[in-house]
Amino acid sequence: MGALNHFRLYLVISPRPPTPSTSAVRTTSSHLMQSHFITLHFRSVYREKEAIMNSRIWLKAGPVVGAVALSILALTGCSQGTTTPAPDTSSSSSPTSDAAVKPALATADSSLGKIVVDTAGMTLYVFDKDVANSGTSTCEGECLVKWPAVVAESDTPTVDGVTGTVGVITRTDGTKQVTLAGLPLYYWAGDSAAGDTTGEGVGGVWWVVAPNGDKIAS
Repeated sequence: MGALNHFRLYLVISPRPPTPSTSAVRTTSSHLMQSHFITLHFRSVYREKEAIMNSRIWLKAGPVVGAVALSILALTGCSQGTTTPAPDTSSSSSPTSDAAVKPALATADSSLGKIVVDTAGMTLYVFDKDVANSGTSTCEGECLVKWPAVVAESDTPTVDGVTGTVGVITRTDGTKQVTLAGLPLYYWAGDSAAGDTTGEGVGGVWWVVAPNGDKIAS
């Protein structure tokens, strides 16, 4: 009986653990929420600052990186581009080679024998009124219209098959005329094609000429 009373007394005397008030719970919850909000806020601010810093860095470095990339692409394109082919010189020729292929004077076979012609095969003539080695031509004016002079392209005309001495004189108008054996050479306006010899014996003073420079009188 005494023990039971003692137990009852203990139950009455022992203090009950304090129960937190509703206001304290609310205060604690409020502090926790504020702390969580502050943490989220700082994280958001940090991320925004980090994004701004990254964008500023890219704005500064972006153009440089782009320029470097373009330079690399340009160099790559140049290194991989096709090489310019060397010019084809097989069909072209220098004035020297043209002169060698097409001499100022050549020879051709005709009904009068082997005669002197130009590069196109047109027959050439000498004039009896000209004086050999005089350095002048007596064919002027209307005469020159019918009997055009063979103009020299250089002071040393090339020849093919011609054995007589070839030279050049300067006419009164300043043009240079080819000579053979000291006599000026002419065309005849009446010849229309290579091999024509219609100027032979005209007026009894015009003649085709042999490769050695002698006139051929028919």
